[in-house]
Amino acid sequence: MRIALIVIFVIAAGVLITVIAASEAISVAAAFMENDVCCGNCKYHVHDDNGDGMCVNADSDACAGWTDDIQICGEWVERED
Repeated sequence: MRIALIVIFVIAAGVLITVIAASEAISVAAAFMENDVCCGNCKYHVHDDNGDGMCVNADSDACAGWTDDIQICGEWVERED
């Protein structure tokens, strides 16, 4: 019985930590989006004919990778429209 309670406690603690981490990540993403600092507004976020986004900033870890408009990174550059 004690082992079952310990296992339940450990699982609950893990779930709580995961929820807190996800909540913090969402808060950070929301802050970046409020300030228009996300891939969708980055100079180096381009779309192909299908509408899929890709990063073309050689300084970014996401370079040459598919990116969503709401993604963020530390290499954001203001778009000059």
